[in-house]
Amino acid sequence: MKRVNVSIACVLLFLAMGMTSIYLAGGEMPDYYGILDEFARKEGIGQNEKSVIHERIEKWLENCNYEGFNEFKESLNKKQIESILRAAMRSDIICKEKIPVAVSPDVFGQKTLLSLPVSGIWHVVQGNRGIVSHLKNTEGEFAWDFIIMKRGQMANGKSDINENHYSWNQPILAPAPGKVVKIVNDLDDHLPYTKNPPRVGNHVYIDHENGEISLLYHLKKNSIIVKSGDYVSRGQEIGRCGDTGISMFPHLHFEFFKGNLEKHEKFQAHFFGYFKVKIKDQNDDNPDAFLLQMAGIPQRLDYVLNASDYVEYSKH
Repeated sequence: MKRVNVSIACVLLFLAMGMTSIYLAGGEMPDYYGILDEFARKEGIGQNEKSVIHERIEKWLENCNYEGFNEFKESLNKKQIESILRAAMRSDIICKEKIPVAVSPDVFGQKTLLSLPVSGIWHVVQGNRGIVSHLKNTEGEFAWDFIIMKRGQMANGKSDINENHYSWNQPILAPAPGKVVKIVNDLDDHLPYTKNPPRVGNHVYIDHENGEISLLYHLKKNSIIVKSGDYVSRGQEIGRCGDTGISMFPHLHFEFFKGNLEKHEKFQAHFFGYFKVKIKDQNDDNPDAFLLQMAGIPQRLDYVLNASDYVEYSKH
């Protein structure tokens, strides 16, 4: 990218004015406020509402200063920034380490700021109120099943071999900080498409210590590297994707509940700060678009990516 030569005095002047379209660390910062001006004109937003949006964006840009945030905010395109502006019409814009942009979970009656419990682009093979399991009005109706797909396939070679599946042995991550309150780690993986598989699989429960709890299920035998009583951070590896319990093939089953380990009830959770990835040509896997989701409920057949992983993909 061509650099613009500016004097130190000009740089200081731009900083003093709060401008965001200068070259820093080899990359050009998008002009968030210029995009806001255009967005406000296009949407017919009045000056008072525009001032509120401006204040919320300014607060977000100034207060989020963890490692990697600058590179993230420099990587966004105009449509993605407009998604943030649209959210700022209704809510403060927040961030946490490894969630560079989101709205408050309180908006959805949720306390935990959930990240996707995986790294890289994963496919939602079954979402809430599914058609195979996760059926409406059952205990697991608000669960998700995540797998990795490449070139429209879940496996490289015969799909009745676990090791051929792209999801097999991939890291599974803590979706939010919390305390591990239960693990099962010693159950055997079975072959894909096994009839009448065991009902119980290897799993981890994480209590987020706010009246909410996460379950990560179907983990590989002896892959869980945390133990009951451990505290985990967002994005920390807890185990590996496997094929244990009621599972047709290697995948991650994720559920979220209100309550605690002893007593909890199902809840339709939102994930925060992720991208819905559009892939038109299944033969080459090259993303066509990254649609920023400030908060959302991933749907069946979606491809999804944590915002914290986006910078790497945006370079391709």
